[in-house]
Amino acid sequence: MNPQPKKKRIELKGKAYSALRKAKWQEQGGHCAECDRWVPLDGDTVFNTAHLAHIKSRGSGGDDTPENTRILCYRCHILKEHGLRWSQNEK
Repeated sequence: MNPQPKKKRIELKGKAYSALRKAKWQEQGGHCAECDRWVPLDGDTVFNTAHLAHIKSRGSGGDDTPENTRILCYRCHILKEHGLRWSQNEK
């Protein structure tokens, strides 16, 4: 029994991560992949800024690649990552 070799994950940081975020934003025309709302690349707060979201999370072995990422607005990103209750600030 030979175990499968571990696949090294692609994890970007700094300028490379920013470049991927900008490329995905341009590819999607600045629109959220979920609700199709236009969202600025660099807004004045976290609430109106494009978020780079992973389709398969890093924790589940997802990579920082164009195929595994998409742009979401703040609301859709929080809803996807944390669920409805958290996104509505319920306790």
